[in-house]
Amino acid sequence: VLQQLLRRNLYPDDFNQLCFLYTARAQAIFGEFIAQVYWPMVEQGVTVLERNLAEEFVQRGLDNGRMQKRWTASTIKRVSAYVLGCAVDFGLLGKGVAGKYAVLRYPLRRTPALFLAHELHFAGVANAQLGDHLDWAYFGLSPLEARRLLSSGLLDGHLESPSGGSLNELSWRHADFPSFIHELA
Repeated sequence: VLQQLLRRNLYPDDFNQLCFLYTARAQAIFGEFIAQVYWPMVEQGVTVLERNLAEEFVQRGLDNGRMQKRWTASTIKRVSAYVLGCAVDFGLLGKGVAGKYAVLRYPLRRTPALFLAHELHFAGVANAQLGDHLDWAYFGLSPLEARRLLSSGLLDGHLESPSGGSLNELSWRHADFPSFIHELA
């Protein structure tokens, strides 16, 4: 799907957010860091993230038994650097200087929001549960915020909600995911 969108010149910032979504899904430690560390910092108005926060996050994961085997201190540093490097590459953080990274805004764009909603829908997620999916947290949205987005009319033209805003009553313009992707591309 990403190759098809890339060939059709999807707007670069939209493509970046789709790559970010797939990376957050594929690399759980990165996705969890974004959802559990980055977005709470953004909400609190923090402007600088220090490298040690990423290392502490990885260490907490080890302490909570998230990995089968303990990691060495050098592995923790390397994985932390990977997580921070990904956040820089996708534009969530500015380049690090002396272990400090500027926290940048990363608002969810309309096209990636449409993509995610359709992908979840055609994967079998019920309309009423769309906003509860973990993927919205990668973009800093709580389930309530995701439900509001889905029923707000922002995605109008592809996804329609009656005036009451109930997700149960969403109507989908496309019969399947490939037809949505074709139009999107």
